[in-house]
Amino acid sequence: MVVFNPTAGGNRRRRLMKTLRHLDAHGCAVALRETAKPGDAEVFAMEASAKDCDVVVIAGGDGTINEAINGISRGTGEVALGIIPLGTANVLAHEIGLSIRPAKVAAALAQGPIRRIHLGEADGRKFMLMAGAGFDAEVVEHVNLKLKRVIGKGAYILEMLRQARAYGFPTLHVTAEDTGETRQAATAVALNGRHYGGPYKVVGDGGLSAASLDMVLLKRKGMFNVIRYATGLATGRLARFSDVEVLRGSSFSIDGGNDEPVQGDGDIIARLPTRMRVAEETIEVVFPQA
Repeated sequence: MVVFNPTAGGNRRRRLMKTLRHLDAHGCAVALRETAKPGDAEVFAMEASAKDCDVVVIAGGDGTINEAINGISRGTGEVALGIIPLGTANVLAHEIGLSIRPAKVAAALAQGPIRRIHLGEADGRKFMLMAGAGFDAEVVEHVNLKLKRVIGKGAYILEMLRQARAYGFPTLHVTAEDTGETRQAATAVALNGRHYGGPYKVVGDGGLSAASLDMVLLKRKGMFNVIRYATGLATGRLARFSDVEVLRGSSFSIDGGNDEPVQGDGDIIARLPTRMRVAEETIEVVFPQA
């Protein structure tokens, strides 16, 4: 079952149709379901069962994938998750090494191995890749969605620069519940994978197969440090900065600010204070062939 948001339109629909033709050539039977409103992908995934399909394929971005994993977790859990990456950042595609080319995507969905992975959870809401609080979440909450559809990642860069001037940068208090250690930070991002923002790798090991989260703490505030951290992310050096700390654990609590947003996989999923942990549920994901 392929789930697609028809408002994506344009080039995204053309890439989807090419992928479906390749799937047909591989002998795959496909049922296409189109969403009409936010939350439909979660409902479709929750209702899916092994008697109807073996894979729920999300044709979209990481936010729609987030809906799907929450639906699968609430459903029978009998179906695997596949993706046709049509989003802005496509972080999951980078995480599992999946090309965006229709022929490669179809081959992965038809022939790739299925692997069981761990999920993260923030206040009961599952996340696949990351959950963040502080500056990171403030940008996600206020990014112009219409502009995002036109210029993609550029909308996040513009909002990042705007928030760097306007944001108050409240101090976050992050506690690693495994050890009881508490740290202070301007931004805190719990990684379930290794990547953030697209192809940018933050940590070298761990990832979706590990039953742990990597809590990345960015400790300094202000526009200069926002730009410095962004440069470190783009060059692969962020985790080596002296004012960046990475804590590995199974559960973290975060407090600070006044009802500040918490983003998960690029959508707002909670407010502070929050608790982020490794979810009890696991799901199966279709990976590309090695």
